[in-house]
Amino acid sequence: MAGVISRAPLRLGKLIPQNTCLFLCDMQEKFRNNIQYFPQIVQVSARLLEAFKLLDLPVVATEQYPKGTLEDQAQAKLLGVTEKVFLSQQITKPTRQRNILDLFFTNNQEAISTYRVEKTIYSDHSLVTINTTYRKAKMEPVKTNLTDPTPFAKYKFFNDTIEWHQMPLGGI
Repeated sequence: MAGVISRAPLRLGKLIPQNTCLFLCDMQEKFRNNIQYFPQIVQVSARLLEAFKLLDLPVVATEQYPKGTLEDQAQAKLLGVTEKVFLSQQITKPTRQRNILDLFFTNNQEAISTYRVEKTIYSDHSLVTINTTYRKAKMEPVKTNLTDPTPFAKYKFFNDTIEWHQMPLGGI
């Protein structure tokens, strides 16, 4: 599959399907009480996963402890969606289009000019900043008609809304 779309070009607003990927990072159950809006984050993640699958866009997911327990129904639903669509590595070979995904799936050391690894607060993950030798490609602006409905209009996954007036106030 390697970045080739065999149908008419899909317009997703400012997203370019050939360079778009959803990255889902697991949230560990032990941090549930420290993450504000945890259930809503899981719910939105499940909705995004369904949207990317419907639009046939690649999804990359990580899971640090795959044998952990799932106590929340929203988390179970997200896991069910990933199992139902047989979520697996979508890109198995480099796209050779000099995009950022090639850094993760190839060993092209010339593509990396500098990198930095930093510890993060309240997490056992590290933050990796990568500066590449890739240059931004010039693209023609896409002309859109603002009276047309969004390409998502026929899908129903954006109908659910978060009741913001019911959310607790305050910071993290």
